[in-house]
Amino acid sequence: MIHVLVTGIAYNWPDSRMAKNGKPYTCLKLKADDGAGGTVWCSLIAFNEVAEALAVARKDSALSVTGRLTPTAWLDRDGSPRAGLNVTVEGILHLKKPKPAAPPAPPPDPPPDLADDGRPDFDDDLPVNFH
Repeated sequence: MIHVLVTGIAYNWPDSRMAKNGKPYTCLKLKADDGAGGTVWCSLIAFNEVAEALAVARKDSALSVTGRLTPTAWLDRDGSPRAGLNVTVEGILHLKKPKPAAPPAPPPDPPPDLADDGRPDFDDDLPVNFH
């Protein structure tokens, strides 16, 4: 058995159904990057509570799933060999795009009665007499 962690983008809306035994399941296609500029298509299926968690995914949302992997192969319409992955999802994480960081707040201005070094500013025209 192969266990896998796959991160990608939901290609379609989830398809939730009820099995003959009355338990829910959800299917979804996930488009993952193969690391070489190509795409790996993952057919996801989840059951019971995990199916409910997968059902709230939205098309084009980022997901990370763990589960049991089954590699698949087929011939496309042109007769070219194709490969894909079937994943029985055991865990799911809905990812969000990070919000841009807020720019740092400017430092507060010093109070007007303090010099740049933080000491009181006594710049007045009074003579100083030391006896």
